[in-house]
Amino acid sequence: MKDADLSVLFSNCFPNTLDTTVEHFNDGALPTSFIITGDIKAMWLRDSMNQLLPYISLLNKDDRLKRLILGAVRMQALLISQDPYANAYNYPTAISPAFFNDDKVVPAPPPSVFESKYELDSLASFLKLSRTYYNQTKDASYFNTTEWRGALEKVLTVVKLQQRGTLEALGHEDYLFSRNTDTNTETLYSKGLSAPIRRCGLVKSAFRPSDDATMMPFLVPANAMLVVELRNVAKMMKKIGVVDELYNECVRLYKEISAAIYAHAVVQHPVFGQVNIHCEFSIKVATDPCL
Repeated sequence: MKDADLSVLFSNCFPNTLDTTVEHFNDGALPTSFIITGDIKAMWLRDSMNQLLPYISLLNKDDRLKRLILGAVRMQALLISQDPYANAYNYPTAISPAFFNDDKVVPAPPPSVFESKYELDSLASFLKLSRTYYNQTKDASYFNTTEWRGALEKVLTVVKLQQRGTLEALGHEDYLFSRNTDTNTETLYSKGLSAPIRRCGLVKSAFRPSDDATMMPFLVPANAMLVVELRNVAKMMKKIGVVDELYNECVRLYKEISAAIYAHAVVQHPVFGQVNIHCEFSIKVATDPCL
């Protein structure tokens, strides 16, 4: 039975992202869409992906909505190409001061970066929005362009660099972050280095999806999300006929990271028994028949 009050509530809430957070939408030959969080006029990779996912099922019914979300995929690709370690960005042609302009960050962020907290799930979110758009629309037009492939290459480069052990990268660190703050979740200790680790196949994440610093850099949920999205992007690439070095690297990395999760993050707890991974991930990807 239809609930009239719930229907009104849904009707008022469902368009909210489109009404209040689409800061810019340029519907050109290749569209661009800049989606702000709402309370801050900056675009987070993770947040913008989650804000747009509820509309995915409608893309084949509304061409303008379809192009809006393709524009967001493209904007994420452009932003990642500028700085893959940032978590939030200003609109490129309306640059405003960074959230904390006295942060000490390596590599130095460009002016368009709003905040430089490296979060592994942010990069996985770009992959998820890309493959979700393709799965719904079967529109492959953007996914063999230099722009999108360049952004994917940046993601894979960061992933490989963030697999390095602390001593392995000592003196040649690819990412450091420190902030003058009295809140320990807002900065990485050891002069921006974070806790020391050894290479084990997992990928470091300096910050969590909450934008709070990780105490231990191997954030397992972010690694699991990355495995799922590398696997899905590889499937997408194979479907559109792009089986090349980037495809091979996606496959190699998701298998390597998956094996590391099963080796180091599935444990037998003395009280609670086996600590399992989320069911979406619990696929032995090494024998995936789709790839």
